[in-house]
Amino acid sequence: NLLVEMYGGSSKQLKRLRSSVRFGHRDKQEVDCCTPTLGGTGQNDIDVTCALVLSGLSDEEEWCGRCGLNDDEESELLDRINLDGEAQGLGDQAGHHLTLRELQSFMSSPSNRAYVESLPTGAHGLLNHDVLEDAFAIFDCDVSGALDPTEWHAFIQALQELWLTYLQAEAIQGFRAFFGRGQRWYEPSALGGYDVSIEDLRRAAGSTLQRRGDRADSSKLEFDSRDTNEAETERLVKDESPAERRVWPAWQVGRDPDTGDSCLPPGWWFDLHYYSANHHPLHSILACDPCSRLTRPERFAMECATIGFGFFLCNLETEWVDGDLAPIQFLSNRFAFGVLVVTLPGVLMWWTLFALFTCPSFSVNRSRASDSEIAHAVFWTRAGEVVGYTTVTVGILLLLHRFSTKVLYGRDLHLETAVFGRLRGYALSWCVMLLFIFNPFAAWGRATWRDPHNIADYLGLGQWRLEKQLFQGRCAEAVRKAEELAASRRSVWQEDLQDPESTERLCNTSGCGALLGMSRCEPARRKK
Repeated sequence: NLLVEMYGGSSKQLKRLRSSVRFGHRDKQEVDCCTPTLGGTGQNDIDVTCALVLSGLSDEEEWCGRCGLNDDEESELLDRINLDGEAQGLGDQAGHHLTLRELQSFMSSPSNRAYVESLPTGAHGLLNHDVLEDAFAIFDCDVSGALDPTEWHAFIQALQELWLTYLQAEAIQGFRAFFGRGQRWYEPSALGGYDVSIEDLRRAAGSTLQRRGDRADSSKLEFDSRDTNEAETERLVKDESPAERRVWPAWQVGRDPDTGDSCLPPGWWFDLHYYSANHHPLHSILACDPCSRLTRPERFAMECATIGFGFFLCNLETEWVDGDLAPIQFLSNRFAFGVLVVTLPGVLMWWTLFALFTCPSFSVNRSRASDSEIAHAVFWTRAGEVVGYTTVTVGILLLLHRFSTKVLYGRDLHLETAVFGRLRGYALSWCVMLLFIFNPFAAWGRATWRDPHNIADYLGLGQWRLEKQLFQGRCAEAVRKAEELAASRRSVWQEDLQDPESTERLCNTSGCGALLGMSRCEPARRKK
């Protein structure tokens, strides 16, 4: 009921919201109790921590430390769209209605696109045609092509949810390891939105945030009964020690700096479980996220095809092992044959099919890519799917052929070699996750977004730790910018803190007020 009230529509409209994201021909599926997700509570379909991680790691440009728009940003965006529509002869400045054509015309201007790109990540769904059309269709119940401006806030919220779902699917497709599951950096606000404060960002930055000088102990600050926002603001202004991002070395050995007293860092197991549920050959059939590009039937077909190719390779066992006619002598050993001829090719086959169906190398950010880049990505993605479906068909036919020859002619299936070979493949996949991607004691790779890619990034050693530190670095940069903005106006705070008008102007400057929890300038209005 809370969700229906928030989106201003019926339960049927809400169901359309949850299933309206389009990734090719695939829609979101129902989620069962065995499937780990990024699900949130209250008004959020995605947990607030996971939403901020998706937002921070998806955009390599400047990140403001927030995901959703505040009320002032929503109002300014609506005013710009109405003015642009009135100038183009598509609407009226009074904004009695908002059409999809107005939105599309507004987004066709390079200057308007640059303005939307400067907003928090939740607004970037406007830059994606599919997400924009889906979010608009949720509230255009009479299919009139017009939206009531009073539904603007609900429309932006729906757009934000759809865009986060799109980023989630892209992250899974790109083998993202860190999603922030199990972390307790952010606490949802009373309204259940994606608002965060400067203190939330400090907690998220963890050991990646450092000070140039000795920071004052917050426990020694005198507590008073003033408004919490005012006390937090003055605590930020009084902090004379500038914040900066700690640059971690490319090679790290030892426990994660955020581990504390435990053996494993917070959230490590939760993200490992989520990664396994979406990238393990067997586990993903049972528990893959509905936002994943590959559906469960497709994953089952991939596994059947892999097993079919494994049975085909087992035909060599009769000649190489039983007949001792292997081209290399050690392949005559049954265990060596099972590992090198059945297990490893099976692992390679499954990952080849996964790459063909997802084509992670041709994934582009549709909010920033040009039409030609999107067309190029779509072409190669479709080509990969064609090759993938053809390969799966051949593998399943080989599997059926092996069983038919057993039934009709009584030929040996080499069932034990095939089954144990595939089971070793399952175990090997989990070992790779533990020893490389989620290695808790070693990491090797680039430390910041600005560092060039190297071979270490493709090896994936300590990938989870590196991605966590990259996100913490984005949080540290957001903290530094907010503190620099506050410090540059220190004299204004000291001289005009009692002046409501100047306080309100400062709150609405460059998003600093939003990070400080003052997007509505409540202290100033209270003084009025």
